[in-house]
Amino acid sequence: PDTDGDDKPDGKPEVLLDGFGWHDTHETLNAFNWGPDGWLYGCHGVFTHSKVGKPGTPESERIPMNAAVWRFHPRRKTFEVFAHGTSNPWGVDFNDHGQAFITACVVPHLYHVIQGARYQRQAGQHFDPYTYDDIKTCADHLHYNGDQWQSSRNGASSDFGGGHAHCGLSIYLGDNFPDEFRGKLLFNNLHGHRVNQEMVERKGSGYVGKHQPDFLFSNDKQHMGVSLRYGPDGGLFLTDWYDSQTCHNVNGEIWNRSNGRIYKITYGKSQAKAVDLKKASDAELVAYQSHKNDWFVRNARRLLQERAVAGTLDAKATGEGLMKLLGNPDETRRLRALWALHAIGALDEAALLKLTFNDGEY
Repeated sequence: PDTDGDDKPDGKPEVLLDGFGWHDTHETLNAFNWGPDGWLYGCHGVFTHSKVGKPGTPESERIPMNAAVWRFHPRRKTFEVFAHGTSNPWGVDFNDHGQAFITACVVPHLYHVIQGARYQRQAGQHFDPYTYDDIKTCADHLHYNGDQWQSSRNGASSDFGGGHAHCGLSIYLGDNFPDEFRGKLLFNNLHGHRVNQEMVERKGSGYVGKHQPDFLFSNDKQHMGVSLRYGPDGGLFLTDWYDSQTCHNVNGEIWNRSNGRIYKITYGKSQAKAVDLKKASDAELVAYQSHKNDWFVRNARRLLQERAVAGTLDAKATGEGLMKLLGNPDETRRLRALWALHAIGALDEAALLKLTFNDGEY
């Protein structure tokens, strides 16, 4: 708890969920990211076995999980598996239309994630025994040579993208890079010591992922990029584990914990911004839903949700302001308005039914 917002804990941590396993050192809980629906999303690997619940939950009532994308609702304290499958996914993010994507390892690297879906597993059986087939990658390529993912550790797959291990997906929706980068998928390639770049195109009811020129190369074989996040000035932050042990190892004592680095990547000069959206008014948070940099959009939406739960939000004025945004000709801005209205609990059945016929005007 940090009710006064001074970044110092008010007391001991509140444990909301337990039962997460740590059987495999490279497949633990990871990639926390807020979804447009107000849920906290994350990933979980295939060889780590968890049974999740609130502290004290009986074993029979816990949710089993491995190889999955999960989510947790902060207000309702609800935990659920959003989608099952893949391998050790390490990176989940959402595009301008709220569609979720993840990056994975060993199995093909990119998946468009749909709620309730079952995806190709690296190993083991689906929890649902009646899953007769599962969804494969949405990418039209691999990042390793042929079907030999093991060979990617020795540089043989450099021309294909660097190898089979991927980490830290960020779909760039900032405002510092040129517009050609907007919506591109950026993620770390561990054995390739680089940042891969992909684009997705609509295909039928889903997407197809296409390889783009790699975004960044490191000339240091100890470079191990883990996460990528853009900030309020649009610059991209990259965390580097930096270790000679590029691949996973069950011996936790061999890892170098003294060498981590954080890089910031900008296009040209960029002024770092000191931003505290907690000081913004409700109306200002509504206005941020139109900002080009999605960092402002996401954080403003989260704060509106928190204020609605706390009872400090001017619900009437905020709802009216968001309803006006529904008239924006850009469908991504209308979606932002809908997500924020949903977050503050201001959408009823009548409004939703009317929006099923939405043509850009409300």
